[in-house]
Amino acid sequence: MPLTDSNPLYHSQYLLGPIETIVCSRQALVSGHLSPHDVVEAYRALSMRIRESSGHLSAVSDPFPALESLRDKGADVAAALRRDISRALPISAWRSSDDSSVPTTETVGQELTMQNAYRSTDFSILCHYALRFLSKIFRLPALSSVFTCTSHIHYRSRNCPHGATSARP
Repeated sequence: MPLTDSNPLYHSQYLLGPIETIVCSRQALVSGHLSPHDVVEAYRALSMRIRESSGHLSAVSDPFPALESLRDKGADVAAALRRDISRALPISAWRSSDDSSVPTTETVGQELTMQNAYRSTDFSILCHYALRFLSKIFRLPALSSVFTCTSHIHYRSRNCPHGATSARP
């Protein structure tokens, strides 16, 4: 595909919708305005759009306008990724050394109900899609460069001006 104005990466709104959903999910999941499924769909749409443009994102270092929204909201996206990926940690605690065992009151800390099982499944799927998006960030230089100078992660980077920290999710 030639690099022309018909390339969606040259349109600033191309990635904006899913990015805004992910950013808004930080408060909207708690308030009930978004469901985990909505956030999964945002990660899925973002990953698909990036996959469709991966040839350009890995071979070209153009400042694509579509990446501006990701650059502007990078710290919030990194925080959402951290939250969604870490959701797998409590779920993994449900398993004992024998993967075929059923969760017990001791491992879960509460009685497992059908609602808890559905919630666990939702968060497991959410974690999967967040990891899928994260893998695209690490694989594509144009995306990973977007996250090099946001202020949400704990380690320092010499490439970031004014002592900002690197935001590798």
